[in-house]
Amino acid sequence: MFKVVFRLDWGKTIGSGHYIRCLSLADAFQKSNKAEIQFITRSSLPENIVFPVKKLEKALDIVDGTGYEYLSIEDEIDEMKAFLKSNTIDCLIVDSYGVTETYFSELRPYVKIMTYVDDLFCKKYDVDVIVNGNAYATEAFYEKEGKEKFLLLGCEYTLLRDEFSNLSKRAIKDTVQVVTISSGGSDPMDFTLVMIGLVKKYLVPSIQKKIVIGPYFTNVERIKKAVEGDNSFQLLFQPSMKEVMLNTDLFLTSSGSILYELAATGTPSISFLLSYDQSMLGQYMSEKGTTIQMGKLENFQEQEAGSSLKMVIADKNLRRQLSEAGQRILDGNGARRVAEKILAYMEVHL
Repeated sequence: MFKVVFRLDWGKTIGSGHYIRCLSLADAFQKSNKAEIQFITRSSLPENIVFPVKKLEKALDIVDGTGYEYLSIEDEIDEMKAFLKSNTIDCLIVDSYGVTETYFSELRPYVKIMTYVDDLFCKKYDVDVIVNGNAYATEAFYEKEGKEKFLLLGCEYTLLRDEFSNLSKRAIKDTVQVVTISSGGSDPMDFTLVMIGLVKKYLVPSIQKKIVIGPYFTNVERIKKAVEGDNSFQLLFQPSMKEVMLNTDLFLTSSGSILYELAATGTPSISFLLSYDQSMLGQYMSEKGTTIQMGKLENFQEQEAGSSLKMVIADKNLRRQLSEAGQRILDGNGARRVAEKILAYMEVHL
């Protein structure tokens, strides 16, 4: 039995995708019956997590203000070293934008297999395995890496929850009846409120508007006030996203990893960039025809967004094209494949 440890954080300024993809991979490891799982974090993870969680004593730094923040986690190195020295870890899987070259080089001697879940292609890190399930990830990004690495790249290895695997082809309705707004697990840029204003102006009352409220929303009361008295709005508190997507005709969303879930379910979407790390994915998915990309939320133009909204609602053929393009890209089995590949790698190298 291999000991696999995940190092990640989640919070009001850290996208929920980090937690969701690690949980998806952890579930896949568990189903293999070949790995014992543990999570390490500086933040609070959901109470219903089934895996043991160690919370580091070093508090997670949060920057005041709006936006998504990714601060260095070098200040936890000593605490991580102490943990790794006192525990036999076969594989450490790190999913954080706060890592540095120093972070990995300092921890490297205490870990047998070091794995990094990468999105940004920005550094040469001393790791054994790189998992980059982004649709645009290719070996060309890693050609100049000094040490040979085991690369798991592209949509074949996109880390989605098992519920998003092997879904049936989506049937597109003649008319849009339900529109859903989702910024993810948190909403530091008030995306939800901006979208409420948009749909109030451009959607007819007969269209139902659903709002997904994440666990780290700090603007819930303002959202409630914004929709007060309008029965066409419904607030959903941490629902099953798969069920929401399958029962929604159009999503207004961020350009984070939710775009992969929308693609897997064949759900048409209009997407916005809420943080810098979403740029490449938003552009790629737009080019592949899975979403209508509106650019940075900070540059939001209501009239332009409203025109796109009306266009998608009026055009069933466009919605069908968005749906079919998404379901062509991935099958949702990435987490299982990554777990199998890492387990095989450990069996050879340990």
